[in-house]
Amino acid sequence: APSMVEVEEARANVFVDKLRTTLEEKKFKSHDAMIDRLLEQGYTSTDIASALIHLMQGADAEKAAKPVKAAAPVKEFYDDAPPKKVFYDEKPRQSCAETKPVPTRGFASAKPLTSAQATGPAATSSVRPPKPAFERKPRTGREPGFTTVELNVGRDHFVLPADIVGKIAGVTRLPSSIVGAIDIHGVHTHVDVRSEHAELVVQKLHGVRIKNQSMKPALVTPAG
Repeated sequence: APSMVEVEEARANVFVDKLRTTLEEKKFKSHDAMIDRLLEQGYTSTDIASALIHLMQGADAEKAAKPVKAAAPVKEFYDDAPPKKVFYDEKPRQSCAETKPVPTRGFASAKPLTSAQATGPAATSSVRPPKPAFERKPRTGREPGFTTVELNVGRDHFVLPADIVGKIAGVTRLPSSIVGAIDIHGVHTHVDVRSEHAELVVQKLHGVRIKNQSMKPALVTPAG
C-alpha cells in the first residue's frame, strides 16, 4: 500500500496539473485589482498564490468530508387530482394604474437649471478630477538581496503575476520563493529575483514565450 507521503505527493501532482491546464487555457477571470491591493499592503506574489492554493485545497477537503444530503422526495401530480375552485363573483384586483398617485412634494414644479447654474462653480466643485493612473511608488528594487529583471510583456498583454512566477519557476527549476515583488506596467514588467539567481533567470527566460511574447529579459539593477 502507498504511504501517506506518496498519497500526498500524488494529490499535489494532480492539483498542479489542473492548475497548469487552467493557466494555459486562460479560462479564469482576471482579479488584478484585488491582487494589486494585496501587493500594496506588502504581501509578496508568492505568498498570495500560496494562500489561495491553501484555501482551495482546504475547501476541497471540507467538501469531500461533508456528507451528501439526501434529495427531497419528488411530489407527483396526477390527472385525476381535483381541480381548483374558481370564484367568478370575486371583485377584480386593483391594477397598478388605478392606484393613487404618489405625491411629488414639489419636485414636478421645480424649474430646470439654467446653463449658468449647470456649469457654475457649485456644479463643477462636486465633480472629482480623474485620478492619474499608476501613481503608486514601485515595489521592485527595494528589497536587499534581490535584483530587478525587466521583461518585455505587461498589462497590455493581459499578463498576471502568476504567469511571471510560474514561468520563472518552470524554466529555472527553482522554487517560486526566489521571486519577490512584481510591478506590471503597460508593455513591460519589473520583477525582483534573488540576486544569486538573476543571471540564470535572464538566461533561461531568453526566447521563452509569455502571453505569445518572445522574452528578451534584461537586468535593471546589478546582481549582488
